[in-house]
Amino acid sequence: MVYQNMERWIQHHLQRRFYLVFFGMMSADIGYGLVLWLATFIGLKLFVLDKGMKRNLMFFHLLSYPTVVWGIIFGSFFGVDMPFPTIIAFKKI
Repeated sequence: MVYQNMERWIQHHLQRRFYLVFFGMMSADIGYGLVLWLATFIGLKLFVLDKGMKRNLMFFHLLSYPTVVWGIIFGSFFGVDMPFPTIIAFKKI
Protein backbone atom coordinates (compact mmCIF):
# COMPACT_ATOMS: atom_id res chain seq x y z
CA MET A 1 0.00 0.00 0.00
CA VAL A 2 2.75 2.45 0.91
CA TYR A 3 4.63 1.54 -2.28
CA GLN A 4 1.59 2.37 -4.44
CA ASN A 5 1.18 5.77 -2.78
CA MET A 6 4.89 6.55 -3.21
CA GLU A 7 4.74 5.49 -6.86
CA ARG A 8 1.71 7.72 -7.45
CA TRP A 9 3.45 10.63 -5.68
CA ILE A 10 6.58 10.27 -7.84
CA GLN A 11 4.49 10.03 -11.01
CA HIS A 12 2.47 13.12 -10.06
CA HIS A 13 5.52 15.25 -9.36
CA LEU A 14 7.36 14.16 -12.51
CA GLN A 15 4.29 14.90 -14.60
CA ARG A 16 3.89 18.29 -12.91
CA ARG A 17 7.48 19.30 -13.65
CA PHE A 18 7.23 18.33 -17.31
CA TYR A 19 3.91 20.17 -17.59
CA LEU A 20 5.49 23.31 -16.13
CA VAL A 21 8.36 23.17 -18.62
CA PHE A 22 6.21 22.48 -21.67
CA PHE A 23 3.52 25.02 -20.74
CA GLY A 24 6.25 27.63 -20.37
CA MET A 25 7.70 26.64 -23.75
CA MET A 26 4.32 26.85 -25.47
CA SER A 27 3.47 30.25 -23.96
CA ALA A 28 7.03 31.64 -23.93
CA ASP A 29 6.20 35.31 -23.48
CA ILE A 30 7.31 37.65 -20.72
CA GLY A 31 4.21 39.82 -20.94
CA TYR A 32 1.72 36.94 -20.84
CA GLY A 33 3.59 35.41 -17.93
CA LEU A 34 3.46 38.67 -15.99
CA VAL A 35 -0.27 39.09 -16.70
CA LEU A 36 -0.88 35.51 -15.58
CA TRP A 37 1.19 36.09 -12.44
CA LEU A 38 -0.60 39.33 -11.59
CA ALA A 39 -4.10 37.95 -12.23
CA THR A 40 -3.54 34.84 -10.14
CA PHE A 41 -1.80 36.82 -7.38
CA ILE A 42 -4.73 39.23 -7.14
CA GLY A 43 -7.20 36.35 -7.27
CA LEU A 44 -5.45 34.52 -4.46
CA LYS A 45 -5.16 37.61 -2.24
CA LEU A 46 -8.55 39.29 -2.76
CA PHE A 47 -11.03 36.42 -3.03
CA VAL A 48 -12.09 33.75 -0.58
CA LEU A 49 -11.96 30.57 -2.63
CA ASP A 50 -12.88 26.98 -1.94
CA LYS A 51 -10.10 24.39 -1.77
CA GLY A 52 -10.34 23.20 -5.39
CA MET A 53 -10.40 26.68 -6.90
CA LYS A 54 -7.51 27.82 -4.70
CA ARG A 55 -5.39 24.83 -5.77
CA ASN A 56 -6.22 25.57 -9.42
CA LEU A 57 -5.31 29.23 -9.07
CA MET A 58 -2.08 28.35 -7.25
CA PHE A 59 -1.16 25.97 -10.08
CA PHE A 60 -1.75 28.69 -12.69
CA HIS A 61 0.30 31.06 -10.54
CA LEU A 62 3.07 28.48 -10.60
CA LEU A 63 2.72 28.24 -14.40
CA SER A 64 3.44 31.95 -14.77
CA TYR A 65 7.08 31.53 -13.68
CA PRO A 66 8.21 29.18 -16.48
CA THR A 67 6.25 31.31 -18.96
CA VAL A 68 8.35 34.35 -18.01
CA VAL A 69 11.57 32.32 -18.02
CA TRP A 70 10.91 30.89 -21.48
CA GLY A 71 9.86 34.36 -22.64
CA ILE A 72 13.29 35.64 -21.58
CA ILE A 73 14.99 32.69 -23.30
CA PHE A 74 13.09 33.30 -26.56
CA GLY A 75 13.08 37.11 -26.15
CA SER A 76 9.37 37.80 -26.56
CA PHE A 77 7.26 40.46 -24.83
CA PHE A 78 3.61 40.35 -25.98
CA GLY A 79 4.81 38.94 -29.30
CA VAL A 80 7.41 41.68 -29.91
CA ASP A 81 11.09 40.73 -30.11
CA MET A 82 13.19 42.11 -27.30
CA PRO A 83 15.96 44.59 -28.22
CA PHE A 84 18.65 42.57 -26.42
CA PRO A 85 20.30 39.36 -27.65
CA THR A 86 18.44 36.30 -26.42
CA ILE A 87 19.79 33.06 -25.06
CA ILE A 88 18.47 31.20 -28.10
CA ALA A 89 19.38 33.26 -31.14
CA PHE A 90 17.35 32.58 -34.26
CA LYS A 91 18.64 33.65 -37.63
CA LYS A 92 16.19 35.97 -39.32
CA ILE A 93 15.62 35.28 -42.97
